[in-house]
Amino acid sequence: MPDPAPLDLTLFEHAHLESWRPSGHPAPVLPDGTPPGIRQLYVRYGLCSFMDGFVHLIDPAARQHEHLPWFRRIEQRQGFLVAEQTYPFLQTAFGDVFFYGSGEIGLASVSTLNVGLLSLQFLFTAALNEEEYLQDVLFRGMYQRRAPQERPGPGQILGFMPPYLDIEEVFESFLQVVDRAEHLALLARLMKERWN
Repeated sequence: MPDPAPLDLTLFEHAHLESWRPSGHPAPVLPDGTPPGIRQLYVRYGLCSFMDGFVHLIDPAARQHEHLPWFRRIEQRQGFLVAEQTYPFLQTAFGDVFFYGSGEIGLASVSTLNVGLLSLQFLFTAALNEEEYLQDVLFRGMYQRRAPQERPGPGQILGFMPPYLDIEEVFESFLQVVDRAEHLALLARLMKERWN
């Protein structure tokens, strides 16, 4: 069977290459079974951020444990993933992640609990290049309206406080810079208390 065609990054790079910032960390060792298109991202960009720090290409194996509660929820409720074989690869400033596993590529929101499937090609040729998707699905506008010094740094994300799971409507004034690991643990605990 021939190798799959390389991921077409032309539109993505046209829109976002100027905002590429390497993290300074070495490229990660990717888990067995990582799709070729995702491997291509790490070869081409390494660990990095785009869109003025709004999205980060992250270490899938090192960060999997933080997102396992969401992957397990998807496995239990929707059945199309094996949680322990699912990995995050792209994270937004809100902690939401694009993931791969069980032959699927998707988005898991840590605060809204929304899950969506999409192809890797669609993600990089359309979704991440469409302002409507960036604003309505990923909340990029809330990130952009914050001054650079009010944006998350290493080990941090933007979190709704009180957590989004606790409120009926999202208010931008509830956003705070929070410790990523602590906030994800809090959201995971709240999710377990309410829906398991």
